[in-house]
Amino acid sequence: MQSTTDQNDRGTSSGNSPVVMWVLLFVSSLTVMAGATITTSLPAMQEQFSGMQNAELLVRLVLTIPALFILTFGPIAGVLIDRIGRKPVLLSSVILYGLAGGSGLVLSNLYAILAGRALLGVAVAGIMTTATALISDYYSGQDRSRVLEKLAATFRTDYYHVWTSTDFIGAEVCAATKNCYAFGGGFMEGLL
Repeated sequence: MQSTTDQNDRGTSSGNSPVVMWVLLFVSSLTVMAGATITTSLPAMQEQFSGMQNAELLVRLVLTIPALFILTFGPIAGVLIDRIGRKPVLLSSVILYGLAGGSGLVLSNLYAILAGRALLGVAVAGIMTTATALISDYYSGQDRSRVLEKLAATFRTDYYHVWTSTDFIGAEVCAATKNCYAFGGGFMEGLL
């Protein structure tokens, strides 16, 4: 049974708007950035936390833990978008993505960083599930194929640009605020 909110989230007339398509492409591309952009930060994290027991394993988990939470919370996100609607879940997931994705800029505890990355996985699960449902709602046939082709191209382009720019931007922000750690640059993707 569909809720009233869910029925209001759907409609092909909104899908015909180029703005809607680009918003869906943008939020969908966030999911690719969740893991890859911090890879350049891992050696600095390893050095920062070298005195901790199991630091090598825990630092590697920083990269992989979002995937576990995506897998776990994807089905829950599906239930939520059917119960409370697609747009509220998408908006709250994007906000959580920004907060959790950027949390590594200011957190100094490896366990807290892992918790932030876990929350990032929850956010990505919400974004992936909702964006896919909205694309399916708004587009059909050849239009859907075109949007999905643009989505694939967006993933490739955004991955390269965000991955190469987050360390530079992160280093500048860290230098200006003097409030983050040597590995913080890779966490800028949450705030971009």
